[in-house]
Amino acid sequence: MSAKIYPFFSSPLMIGEEIYEFSEKEINYVKNLKLLSNDFNQSSQNTLVLENPTLASLKKFILKGINYYTDEVLKIKKDTTKFYITQSWISYTNPGQCHHLHLHPNSLLSGVFYFQGEKAPIQFHRGERLFPLTFSYEFFNLYNSDSCWVDLEIGKLFLFPSSLRHEVFINKSSIQRISLSFNTFASGEFGQNARDYNLVLPSPKT
Repeated sequence: MSAKIYPFFSSPLMIGEEIYEFSEKEINYVKNLKLLSNDFNQSSQNTLVLENPTLASLKKFILKGINYYTDEVLKIKKDTTKFYITQSWISYTNPGQCHHLHLHPNSLLSGVFYFQGEKAPIQFHRGERLFPLTFSYEFFNLYNSDSCWVDLEIGKLFLFPSSLRHEVFINKSSIQRISLSFNTFASGEFGQNARDYNLVLPSPKT
């Protein structure tokens, strides 16, 4: 039998092909932030790290990736809507630690950028199971899996819908995993006709 398969209702994960070569000054800034500890790992107290001039070049790189994702992948009209970064923080996962299953509320797109680490991939989970039953599969693919994991890649940008649940496996290496995470929102005009109750949101003050 021949057939066409259409990936309806997918949650597009984008992994940028371009590698950002961060400087010693940037990594030193990231490694010397004040920390908050939780039951799983640590994160920076500062939740606006991309507003620091030290990371201005990295912020520009990330915004370039966000624009590509919204313009070229989602095909959102760029003359009506502008996406911007609302929060950004650093996560530190030591050997033996992990990051619990979560999503990012009050955000549209979220992303991760990796500074350091190995053997601690990020795992994404399907919002709802494909079937209420469990089957035995010949092999797993993007259509039948409840979750998929992706290895971290130093210097690369990962972007995904903020509603996509994800977690980080236990760090089985001897190296601390250091990553930057961020959330976004949008300003501009929303809605295509009167039935959408058209809305206009202003850009944030800078």
